[in-house]
Amino acid sequence: MIADTEKSFDIAKVLLENIKVEITDNEIREVIEFVKERKYFGGPLNFCLAQKPPTKEEAERDPDKSDLLLKCAAMRRMAELLLRARIQNVNARDHINETCLHKCARNGYYELVRLLVYKYKIDIQLVNDNDMNAFHVAALEQHVQIVNLLLKEKIDIGIPTKEYGNHVLVHAARLHHTNLVKLMIQLGADFNARDDVVEYYFFFFGSFF
Repeated sequence: MIADTEKSFDIAKVLLENIKVEITDNEIREVIEFVKERKYFGGPLNFCLAQKPPTKEEAERDPDKSDLLLKCAAMRRMAELLLRARIQNVNARDHINETCLHKCARNGYYELVRLLVYKYKIDIQLVNDNDMNAFHVAALEQHVQIVNLLLKEKIDIGIPTKEYGNHVLVHAARLHHTNLVKLMIQLGADFNARDDVVEYYFFFFGSFF
């Protein structure tokens, strides 16, 4: 565990030096203080990964989102530093019971998901307050590469979720996420799944196949 705040600060600055982003010394120090004092509920990894980055298209249209995209990239690199330094238990949860795997899956951070699953052996079955595991959040964001990885690792895709009813597959169909629906079925999703809203049965698939 990193105990020397000043040393950690120097490492963080080296890590971020190749990113063209205005992130202040105080912001870096704040992250390191979370590491040292555990001020953030859920730990420093969840803190670094909490902000969902805008898409490249959104960043091209909006200068503010362009800055946010760069800052998210910096915080993602910071999270990787903290992960490799084994700062905290990777299964630590935040105020909505999400782990850093939920955050990475939602944000599309495929390489970090790979690290968490294969190197750090994070529990992929843990669910948040909405009973959603990392598969659910990746699927709803259409991060197909992450969905594929988690499905191959036998993540439970049949957990009833509070927001989307009995199966996220139904919600993906409702949103016409065609490629994702096909992939989920190919990899074992229940084609007969239903959600809690009667009108949303699998007649949605009529236009898919």
